Amino acid sequence: MEKIPATYKLDEDDLREAITEWLNEHHDGDTDWNEYVITFKTEEKRSPGRGLPGGMNDDIVTTVISAVAVKDE
Repeated sequence: MEKIPATYKLDEDDLREAITEWLNEHHDGDTDWNEYVITFKTEEKRSPGRGLPGGMNDDIVTTVISAVAVKDE
């Protein structure tokens, strides 16, 4: 039998909900993380590709996603 991993597609609202839930579970105190606005930033990082014999030397592109939670006033 072969194990096939499940695929999940998460949109920004799903990610905000997951981050809020994680913050609520892992941080003690009076902070209500539902009162925070979570914003996302994406950044592409490029690094030189490895030159393969007889092949192309395309850059390797990695997308880095970060999130920031700011108190909603």
